[in-house]
Amino acid sequence: MVVKWRSLSVQKFKVEVYKDGEMRAFFIFNGKRSVYKNWFAKGRLLASSFEDLYSRRNFNYFSIDGHQPKRRFFINKKYKGCPNDIGWFVVLDDSIGCPWEKQTKPAILYGKNNQKTQWQVSVQNRRGDLAQPRTCIDAGEQIQRFAYTQNNSI
Repeated sequence: MVVKWRSLSVQKFKVEVYKDGEMRAFFIFNGKRSVYKNWFAKGRLLASSFEDLYSRRNFNYFSIDGHQPKRRFFINKKYKGCPNDIGWFVVLDDSIGCPWEKQTKPAILYGKNNQKTQWQVSVQNRRGDLAQPRTCIDAGEQIQRFAYTQNNSI
């Protein structure tokens, strides 16, 4: 897909997170004139299930690259030491060192109830959700969909 990026003429990208067969979270991004590294950005966000995401102007991360090398597709508000880190969505490739990252990899963490979450408290109290990735690409209606689900099968 990256090799043919320009020829796709994608209008929108939709990232969906599924758990137990139900969509739990989503983001829709403007794909017009995007490149493979910039479509997942605050300035391109058109819609989201996260109600408190729109009122926020300050993020320490909102990008595909995220916090290198382990936290990708990262939407985070702030770092206040591992137990107090707050964000909305992250794909974990490995652990940087925080206890909340101790999951089977790759792992998707996201705020439950469509709001940001304190990562450590969410993982401990299961207030946040954990999903396993599955990628789906649907060229219909010029929307690319990336779905993440608890089930590893495609």
